[in-house]
Amino acid sequence: MRQLRRSSRLLTSGQVAQILGFSQATVLRAVRGGLLTPARITPGGHYRFSMESMPVLAGVDTSGALLTTRELATELGLSRSTVVRAVRQGRLSPTNITPGGHLRFSPPAKAS
Repeated sequence: MRQLRRSSRLLTSGQVAQILGFSQATVLRAVRGGLLTPARITPGGHYRFSMESMPVLAGVDTSGALLTTRELATELGLSRSTVVRAVRQGRLSPTNITPGGHLRFSPPAKAS
């Protein structure tokens, strides 16, 4: 997974979704509902966000964005269903659960 750096560059709605642990559709609904304001709208109608202009992102550590269930499974060499089963059995806890019920996880610590 690509690391996001805090800088003055603009972020796509997909990158904002990944940072916050939400789906891209949730970010787009938040824009349409007035909860998020993009820094810019491209000629093609795509939203761009800046870290500095969004209070919701101000304190977010982007050095390790949250992983989806599939991304965590890939990192651990497991199937997605094995990760979901581990959560249901209480052997694994998600870092965040999105409003849509999707599980998000902190990246596993790398062995040195």
